[in-house]
Amino acid sequence: MMFISLSLFFACSGKSSDTGSDSDTGSDTSADALFAGLDFILIESEGYTPVSETITLGFPSETEFQFSGGCNSFFGEFDVDGDTFIASSIGGTEMGCDTDLMTEDDWLANFFSSSPTFDFQESSLSFENEGVTLTFGDRETLIPDASFEETLWIIDTYIEGEVASAYNLTTTPSVQFGSDGSIDLNTGCNGGFGEYSLDGNSLSVTMTAYTDAFCDDEDGQAAESIIVSVFMGPTVEVELNENRLTLTNGSRGISAYASE
Repeated sequence: MMFISLSLFFACSGKSSDTGSDSDTGSDTSADALFAGLDFILIESEGYTPVSETITLGFPSETEFQFSGGCNSFFGEFDVDGDTFIASSIGGTEMGCDTDLMTEDDWLANFFSSSPTFDFQESSLSFENEGVTLTFGDRETLIPDASFEETLWIIDTYIEGEVASAYNLTTTPSVQFGSDGSIDLNTGCNGGFGEYSLDGNSLSVTMTAYTDAFCDDEDGQAAESIIVSVFMGPTVEVELNENRLTLTNGSRGISAYASE
């Protein structure tokens, strides 16, 4: 089983008090407000060769940002002073990964903490410092969301409260939502069929048939318990992001990726 914990990773001081300064974007609106709520993916790198195939960057609010390579996920606060990006309070998950990927985690955290200059042009955002330029493109345009319906979703993450876990299972659980309103669920030990309806981000499920085999290993029992509790609730919250689907019911949830 693998647990993901959060810890303070990096912090820097010197945050600018000039929160209302404009960047070189040709707008009277401050740059932090302009790209708040947007998500980006690295499309070009000059002066640095990325290890990870995908490096992402997002701005959940006017003062928060997050980024991720091929290993851990990081988050922090930011401000802008003219065309200078000022990051602070960077923290992240602590998952053990390949050494090169973990080294890249450190490099990215230090790069964003180095007060790089930036250039924001609608669907692209670039950062430059000490001979390195990272250019990010609009993530939604580059990687559209997978279809919720008729996609085989492979369940690989199990959520209980603030803890996300992965289990080493003999049979990989999955779920598929048919365009006719049917649901086909495989927990790894048992299978179930039923009906569903989706209203915005709220999913309602009614299981009409479910096998009752015994999971003969502890991890299989734990995984099945979480899966069943998610689908047996009255309403399930849905989050679809590119090829990743997350379903939560109260404090429990599952996350799955789209099978190719």
